[in-house]
Amino acid sequence: MSRAAALVVFLICATGVAPAAAAPPTTLEITADLLTADTVKQIVEARGRVRISDGRAVVRANVAIYRVKERRISLSGGVQFATFEGDLTAQQAVAYVTRNRTLESVEASGNVEVESGHRVLNADHVVYTPASRSLSARGNVRVFAPPDMIATGRELFAKQGAVIVLTGRARLQNRDGYLQGDRLEVDEKAETAYLRDNVLGEFRDIKITSDAATLFAKEKKVVFRDRVKITQPARTMTADRVTIFYESRRMIAEGATTIRIEEEQGP
Repeated sequence: MSRAAALVVFLICATGVAPAAAAPPTTLEITADLLTADTVKQIVEARGRVRISDGRAVVRANVAIYRVKERRISLSGGVQFATFEGDLTAQQAVAYVTRNRTLESVEASGNVEVESGHRVLNADHVVYTPASRSLSARGNVRVFAPPDMIATGRELFAKQGAVIVLTGRARLQNRDGYLQGDRLEVDEKAETAYLRDNVLGEFRDIKITSDAATLFAKEKKVVFRDRVKITQPARTMTADRVTIFYESRRMIAEGATTIRIEEEQGP
């Protein structure tokens, strides 16, 4: 079958499911260099420059095997998926199709990368759901945002209009230092980041621990709260609240504050 011929009619008839009246059926179109269809087993196999579209989203790969009854498409080789959040690439993926033949979700694995504007996300496994415009990632999650901000963790969840959540000893780092905690929430619109539980920060020779912290990117400051402890060479300090202006290296302590000066050890 030529590449120009799209396998459309078979996909509509073979599903055997009448969609609800409120959600009219969508044409799922597959084009490729070679297309074969088993009408008994209801399996479509596409090879070479595969393109799959439901009219709203497009997936590309070298090979695609669509099991119509299971509404499941296995993709391999140069997988590409254009999302609202950016362009996703991976070694392999599985796409799931709704009863109305729209792309419900794509689960990608193997060197997954999502590029959105100037931001790049890498992870072992990524799931994207077009309807809710949500994305989840797990395994060696790394997000780079220019000019020098890097966020890392084990799991990430992002949804349009909501904060980005990163868990698993989440770390936020730039050239001035780093912050890490059990949970990191990033509000991109407000340019703020919230860290909770077992918070640790380090800026040059200053090490800080606390229960919570808030990073204000515009002001280039971090506010540490609850059981704050600061350790510097020959000095420790505890306070209820500490603000670090990490670029100018200024510090403001508030509440009950105690400073302990230790004698520096000679060589």
